[in-house]
Amino acid sequence: MGVKVRERKPREWWIYIDHKGQRKAVKVGAEAAAKKAAKKIEEGFTAGAVLPGPCQKVLFADRYGKWMRQHVGLTCEESPAHTYAVTWENHVKEHFGNLTSDSIDRDKIREFYMLKTEAGYGKNTIKNMRNLISGVMTFAIEDRIIGVNPASRSG
Repeated sequence: MGVKVRERKPREWWIYIDHKGQRKAVKVGAEAAAKKAAKKIEEGFTAGAVLPGPCQKVLFADRYGKWMRQHVGLTCEESPAHTYAVTWENHVKEHFGNLTSDSIDRDKIREFYMLKTEAGYGKNTIKNMRNLISGVMTFAIEDRIIGVNPASRSG
């Protein structure tokens, strides 16, 4: 696992995260903000190094809160962060908030998307829901709460 800060263009700073054979690049903005975010990400990986006990159940709502603070709050601009918060409150919280992260499977997620589609929500709204759910699940993987992201098409 590695976290690096690089300047791609003048005054355009990016964080590169290498974890479990995958690499992710996130545009952050200012150099100081990038370095601060990189440090927080490294601390998150370090804190997640201890495996949770087999009886530990972590609510999806708790994972969402941590994801918003430690990922969205550090790497996203205000507009997408606001979109995630509204999407959580209006759609995802009621359906998944009180479920444990390990109890959410592909079937539950597909059923959720179908309900929202049948209710008349558009593709962009569904995409925001998918991005939120997948992001929270990826965070749960990084914290070793679950092993596979059921919201990912490849996982």
